[in-house]
Amino acid sequence: MKNSNQLLVYVGTFYDCKNLINVPEIPSTITNMGHAFRECTSLSEVPEIPDSVTNMEATFYGCTSLMGSVKINAKNCAYMTYNSFGTVFGGITNQLTVQVPANSVTYDTIYALYKDSSNITIETF
Repeated sequence: MKNSNQLLVYVGTFYDCKNLINVPEIPSTITNMGHAFRECTSLSEVPEIPDSVTNMEATFYGCTSLMGSVKINAKNCAYMTYNSFGTVFGGITNQLTVQVPANSVTYDTIYALYKDSSNITIETF
């Protein structure tokens, strides 16, 4: 849904969709992806995250089939902090590469959350 006063949000849109394997391109108007794909246990790949996104709280939490790489274009996505619901990629068990913009709020946040994770590699572009 969209009107002239707000941008689209994906908050909880696909939460717990166990049979979701992949998703189409994420619209460039999306700003909030909080819990969007949480517990989508069959989700194995996702498209690039647009630079409009500023909230990724628990977006991929519990997506145990997610693997490969995720490119996050957002430069100012600061709302990814650890909370009672976990982190953006909490519960990921496969090897995953997370690509984020160098010298960005997003990079600083992702690095702080995942620097000690053995299955998540952080790359910059």
